[in-house]
Amino acid sequence: MFFSLPLDEYASREVKKAFIELICQFGEKPEEFPRRGIGGYELNEYELGSLKSLGRFARACKVVPDAQWFDLFHLWTAERAGYQYFLTRDKKFVNLMTQTCRVKFDALPVTPIGLWNLLSSG
Repeated sequence: MFFSLPLDEYASREVKKAFIELICQFGEKPEEFPRRGIGGYELNEYELGSLKSLGRFARACKVVPDAQWFDLFHLWTAERAGYQYFLTRDKKFVNLMTQTCRVKFDALPVTPIGLWNLLSSG
């Protein structure tokens, strides 16, 4: 089964927010995790691990303003991909995730200068 949306509709803030709300619902109700992907194929360990970590993502969405949900989603995907750092120019998001938010991620959000400082000091 294939679904498509016009690019301008797909890229709209409302559609992105609805997508994040949907995946947060999975995170809040782990018993509803799908065991098969679209088309009925078996989910691999990475995919199952991603579904299992949605609970933490959903908890973070509750304490992060919805204007920052897209950044949070990218931080979560960076973590799932095994990245140590999440590079962003958004100082407000970095401060939120490193100083305020109690939900921690393995990928550390940093600004370019912050990454430079981390790498040059060690």
